[in-house]
Amino acid sequence: MSNGTRVQAFLSNPIPRPPTVVRVAAAIVLGAATTVAVAWSLAYFVNGSLNSMYGAPGFSMDVAVQLISTPPGSTEVDLEEVTRHRCWGTEVVEVWGPVINGQPYGSLHALVEGTSFAGEMKEKFDRGEAATAWWRADGWPIPALRAEARWSSYADTGVSKVVGVLVGSRHVMPTDGVRMLPLQPIWSGLVIDTVLYASLWFALFSMGDIRTILRRRRGLCGHCGYRLLPEQSRCSECGQPRLRFTKKRGCASRVHTKSSGPSAEISPSPHGA
Repeated sequence: MSNGTRVQAFLSNPIPRPPTVVRVAAAIVLGAATTVAVAWSLAYFVNGSLNSMYGAPGFSMDVAVQLISTPPGSTEVDLEEVTRHRCWGTEVVEVWGPVINGQPYGSLHALVEGTSFAGEMKEKFDRGEAATAWWRADGWPIPALRAEARWSSYADTGVSKVVGVLVGSRHVMPTDGVRMLPLQPIWSGLVIDTVLYASLWFALFSMGDIRTILRRRRGLCGHCGYRLLPEQSRCSECGQPRLRFTKKRGCASRVHTKSSGPSAEISPSPHGA
């Protein structure tokens, strides 16, 4: 068999496209994987540290300070401070305490709202206890994964608890910050981001179908794009049967022919197909 014959045979029997169900399933899997990849990229490369977040698009910072106690025989007061940083695709909440000196203002409860330790921290604030913790959420367009780190005290040089993947040494102080890859799902953001990315993947998988339909509407071969004459029932370039687009039915119907040659004449089907 010559090379030309092999090419003709391949073009006459193209690889079929996967069924719609398979494409939808693949798009959902890839959408979820893309959601995780975007969240991890933001957590590690883009907004890995607070320094990289400062000045980033959409950056904002809210701070609240609350009086905890006044040590006996001291003129200094112990304060709890919460800072919430927001920028493109990332939120970071820092809980510091005790901080020495300052003026109480803002609401600690409001700034820890939505974090994984919100209930625990609110109870500590109400009891006047100090706490030191980090929480971050990453994802676009909505944060989809979260992570957190804890220290036993503000002056501790080692992380006592990590929820997520800690990048680097555990022996860091709270003021040094930590770089973490989030693992815990934020279900609302995870679902929305996955649906968005899955839709883009499905659209990419369906490009061939859209191209074929547009070609047929223009009187071209849906397989190779070769221009067909009105009397042609097969493409003279690739040998594929011509499929005519029926406007009333909104679909393409196969033209029945007497012969399988490239120049076969059109023969109406007795069933009107």
